[in-house]
Amino acid sequence: MLVTTYTINANMIITVAGNINILITGRHKEIADKYNISFNEDDTLVSVRAHLSDLRKQNRKLRREYDTSNRNAVTSIHQTASKSGGVVTNLTFDDVSSIWKATMSIDESNDFDVVVGRQYTIHKKIDQSLKSCLLEKTLLENRLKAKVWILEDVYKRQLKVMLMEYGIDVTNAEDHCLSKFLRQSRWNLEGAIEKAVSELSSANHDM
Repeated sequence: MLVTTYTINANMIITVAGNINILITGRHKEIADKYNISFNEDDTLVSVRAHLSDLRKQNRKLRREYDTSNRNAVTSIHQTASKSGGVVTNLTFDDVSSIWKATMSIDESNDFDVVVGRQYTIHKKIDQSLKSCLLEKTLLENRLKAKVWILEDVYKRQLKVMLMEYGIDVTNAEDHCLSKFLRQSRWNLEGAIEKAVSELSSANHDM
């Protein structure tokens, strides 16, 4: 199913297969504006969900790399302090500079058993490019999640319209029921209609 968009009086219109126009207004428009969401002729609920799934996998990999980088930085600070006979305190992370900072305290004794305490600042920088990439991917993931939500809601609306055309009254159908048909059809609108018609027609016949 192809999806295109155009605007009328600043409102977004999604045109789906069959020349069905759906006005994106209210909550949909707020979300589309907030995340700067656009649609194109190749967008379907299936394709956008697949894109989101792939991006989540990339983000998980990036997050693991970023977390590993942070752990390695903290470990290296403690190891450096340990080699110097020092103790690390006040370990903090500066999010702006991507630097782990800590205070390293070292006690030294002289021949008269006098202990002299010395303090040093110790720090370790992590790769900022990794963090920037992760932030960029996270913003894109949030945009895709919002896009999936809009498309799924549009599909459920259209599913309702087409079922009514089949003579099946779904005026009071709950969202989770419509989502079930979409999920069972692997998010394909035509398949969802077939499943809904089959199941609901049988239910009405049994009654």
